[in-house]
Amino acid sequence: MITRGIGVGLFWGFIPMPFQMAGVMATTPFLRFNAPIALLTVWLSNPFTYGPLWYLEYITGNLILGREGLQGIELTMEWFKAHWDDIVVPLYVGTAFYSIVVSYLVYLLLNWLWVRSAHHEWHIIRRRQKPGNRPNNPPKEEPHAHP
Repeated sequence: MITRGIGVGLFWGFIPMPFQMAGVMATTPFLRFNAPIALLTVWLSNPFTYGPLWYLEYITGNLILGREGLQGIELTMEWFKAHWDDIVVPLYVGTAFYSIVVSYLVYLLLNWLWVRSAHHEWHIIRRRQKPGNRPNNPPKEEPHAHP
């Protein structure tokens, strides 16, 4: 449930949209997952990471689409309005890649690590429970003969 919560949180966190936490909550009727973990994970994207994350998604989208990308970027509203269509398509293609593929791969990796860790712990506990493998066993006392 925890690893699924991380997967759901990453899925919504990669999507450049407002109210990502509402997206997590809208998923709850359809999937069982740890909602608090998903709500925390969605904060992967935050005001400090928006720019780098969206740029990475834009670059990835251009790579997938086989485009060069825009040159001479200006940080003005006029420039963004003029190039909106050239920005939005690769951005959302890259977003789809990260939201679907990357979040699923992270879920699979974390789930595998979780199961591996649980198996390791189970084997340690089993080893401790075997007779003769308990180091804290007091030595057996021999019965005393009464005089």
